[in-house]
Amino acid sequence: MKILIFTDNFSLPIDEGRKKVTYYLMTTLSKKEEVLTICNNSERTPDGVKKIKTNRLLISLRLKKEISIFKPDLILYIPNSSATIYSFMRAAILKKYGNNAKIVVIAHSGPINYKKHHRILLRLFSSYFSQDAILTPSPQLYDQLKKYRFNVRLVPFGVDVNKFKPADHKTKLELRKKYGVEKDAFIVLHVGHITKSRNLEIFSEIQKIDGVQTLIVGSESVPKDRGILKVLKNSGVKLITNYIDNIEEFYQLSDCYVFRGGAVSMPLSVFEAMACNLPVITNKFGILPILFHKGRGFIYCESKRDIIDLIIQIKTSSICEIGTRALVEPYSWDKLVEIICKI
Repeated sequence: MKILIFTDNFSLPIDEGRKKVTYYLMTTLSKKEEVLTICNNSERTPDGVKKIKTNRLLISLRLKKEISIFKPDLILYIPNSSATIYSFMRAAILKKYGNNAKIVVIAHSGPINYKKHHRILLRLFSSYFSQDAILTPSPQLYDQLKKYRFNVRLVPFGVDVNKFKPADHKTKLELRKKYGVEKDAFIVLHVGHITKSRNLEIFSEIQKIDGVQTLIVGSESVPKDRGILKVLKNSGVKLITNYIDNIEEFYQLSDCYVFRGGAVSMPLSVFEAMACNLPVITNKFGILPILFHKGRGFIYCESKRDIIDLIIQIKTSSICEIGTRALVEPYSWDKLVEIICKI
């Protein structure tokens, strides 16, 4: 099968969710299928990715020619802006360039605040894309698009269980030495954007727990909230703000992972932490409650106080059975690729 992957931005480094999804789909699909990846408005990109600069609606003779020559059987579109009206317009143009090839849109977040005058357009798009599909990990977006009769499927993204895996005690100590992390501390980790929507202020409170060192690894490509950075730094939180290629090593040197979500439908970092068999503390949001029940070190919290109490319990071994890796192993990139290829 010939598969075209098109994404709006695929600039290095690959350090945030949408770009990670694009990268893993590209590399996984390339193992079995003929894949052409094209991106728009990107500077440095991964090897093998074609850069074609276009306008907002992808009107481009060069892009049309490239797609026409390739003759895709399937087009995979991963927009920056999820399932907006403009995303559907661009998807329709890509489909036209591909001689009406089947198209799958990966809508990474939702719901979308559609304007009233967009509702007629949504009905038209749902009819136009009746033989195509939208994949999303957002239950809210799934429900929203179902109302407009889109062929939408609720699917989780994947995790690379070969890269993200548990480390033994010796390796953990070596990694702590490598990154200058206190060898005897109980390390509470968060990986992701340093922005207000991530509710990171709780790490200032976690840092006050005796024997705990909090650690946040931020994304380099997403602007950081300076006010939050200052608060965290002054509280003693250890901050890593440059790009880390071997991000799995930070999970492997840690003892617990905390994600107090909000604006994210499915944080890849939670899956990565679970693949490294870390106990995970998170609130119920996005697709997580659909995929996982509480237990085996996967713990839902209701409040900030819950997080503090749960970390103390884990630190003092009150919660003994940790089996988060087994919970996440079914959700591989191969599984997502299998779903895409059967559409």
